[in-house]
Formats: sequence, C-alpha cells, structure tokens
Amino acid sequence: MFASALSLHVGLGNGSFGLAPEFATGAAPLGLATDDLDLDGKLDVVTANSQANTVSVLRGDGQGGLSTAATLAAGTDPQNVAIGRLDGDALPELVATNAGSATPFVYRNLGGGAFAAGASRATGLQPQGAVIVDYDGDGFRDVVANQGSKPRCRATPRRSSACCTAGS
Repeated sequence: MFASALSLHVGLGNGSFGLAPEFATGAAPLGLATDDLDLDGKLDVVTANSQANTVSVLRGDGQGGLSTAATLAAGTDPQNVAIGRLDGDALPELVATNAGSATPFVYRNLGGGAFAAGASRATGLQPQGAVIVDYDGDGFRDVVANQGSKPRCRATPRRSSACCTAGS
C-alpha cells in the first residue's frame, strides 16, 4: 500500500514544529514543489503521484492549511514536479517528469487555480526530475530534465507552440 498524503510541518520559530496535519494526494506522492500558483500571496503545493499517474495541486490558505487536491492527469509513473514561468505571463506553469512514459508534461497555468491538460514531448529516456531555468542564456526559461547523465529536454514556449525541443 502506498501513502496518499503529505504532511505540513508548520515551524514555531524556535526550531520546533507544530502538529503536522495530513492532506490527501494521489497514491505515492514522490515529487513535491511549492509556489504561489494563483498569485493570491499564499504558497500552494504540487505533488507528482507515481502510482496514481496524476499530479495533485493543493492551494494554500496562508494559515498552514491546504485545500482539497485538484487532480491533473499525468503520464505513467510521474516522479517529480517543477514550477516556473514559461509562457511570458505572470502565472507559473507546472512540469511533471513521467519516468514510465518517458515524457515530461507541461501544464499551462490558466489562472484562478486552473491548468490546461499536460502537453508532452517524448524524450526516449526516463525523466525523473526537472528544473526550470534559463539554461542557455537566451532570456527564455528552459526545462532541464535529468535522464541519466545528460539534460535532454528544453522548453521554449515563447518561440514556438511546441512544448519541448530536443536538446543535447
């Protein structure tokens, strides 16, 4: 049986933590990332749920609580999630790495806590983690996914409608 929850350990400011409530996610939440996804000034949490083949989005309430998870379909065996601004607006997008289907999925943020269905690009390898950075210094944020020893996928949505282009 796989866990289907995350716990939030709120710091008390003295090196200790308060009670850790649990919040439901999909089965086997491996990857975890936080950011203010809906620009309400409160941190939200995203998990990659490897056994459920989903991504969970839990909106923060600013008081140490999280909403009921919204579920996004992912590829097979999502391992990790990354959050960053990819399409030039103020809203951060999500990227999930799907090891079983050898694809990263990019979820465009539509605002108000809603995301478009994940757009995928086959990599031929098993992505297990990703970061969103301007890897090549061109002013566009890229998605770099670890797949063995090489970065293999670069997202450049401002230059084209493609989710990712093969990198080297």
